Amino acid sequence: MNPDDPHGSKDGRGGEDTLYGSTREPLDVGWLSDTIEKRVIPELARACERYFPDGVAPVQVKPLPDQAFQSVLKAILRYDSKQAIRIVDTLIEDRVPMQVLYLSLFAPAARRIGELWEDDQLDFLEVTQALAAIQLVLHHMSESAVSEPTQYDSTRRILIARAPGEQHIFGVLTVSEFFRLGGWEVEGGIGQEADDSLLDLVNERWFALIGLSAATDGRIAALTEVIPRIRAASKNRRLGVMVGGPAFIENASLFEAVGADAMATDADQAVGRAEDLLAAAFRGG
Repeated sequence: MNPDDPHGSKDGRGGEDTLYGSTREPLDVGWLSDTIEKRVIPELARACERYFPDGVAPVQVKPLPDQAFQSVLKAILRYDSKQAIRIVDTLIEDRVPMQVLYLSLFAPAARRIGELWEDDQLDFLEVTQALAAIQLVLHHMSESAVSEPTQYDSTRRILIARAPGEQHIFGVLTVSEFFRLGGWEVEGGIGQEADDSLLDLVNERWFALIGLSAATDGRIAALTEVIPRIRAASKNRRLGVMVGGPAFIENASLFEAVGADAMATDADQAVGRAEDLLAAAFRGG
């Protein structure tokens, strides 16, 4: 895609997508925008209440100009998270509420990315990179919601990854932010697959928990094979393994079949299940 013309056609690609062919499957970013509106914003509000129990009211709420959205979208489509953060910081300084930033910037940006995908103007790699830029900005915003930088407890460290061969990334994106808001140190994310690089990570660093996401049951066999390898390589011999994603929502009993300790149906539940696994590990259960 030509980053100077995010709404135009890809240079030299003739509308053909080499990964999926010329017929595009719909990209379910509606789910991501709904998640931002219905789950991320309430969780952000709860985080603000924990750090500001007396409440924080903006001095003046200014309407968000369309130019701000277009500028942020352009930065995201260039994978320029630093520029997007600069724009967001200016809006925060102008006392624009976090809820407005989520609803007016990032939910519409997620929808626009989906439209560009369906119009064959973005390929899978470009979608992944754009959503990675959004993830970095959301992480920055969640840290901006508190008065001091988050001090992580080293025992609350999670590594989040896609199942081997998995290309659906939107659940991983949201789950990563929910864990950060919940006070966890998060590594991995949408760029991390459960491959040899993950085995190296768990061997080099101590993690309390591994979170693995699978969209279809076509990834179940690979998960069944890789989870014992993760446990064997892990520096933490009491490593907890949690799985999630549509494959497990459709068949909840699959988590036991793949050798996991727990499964979650959404990001909010995932944090709660992780807390349970951590508590059980400390009890020696």
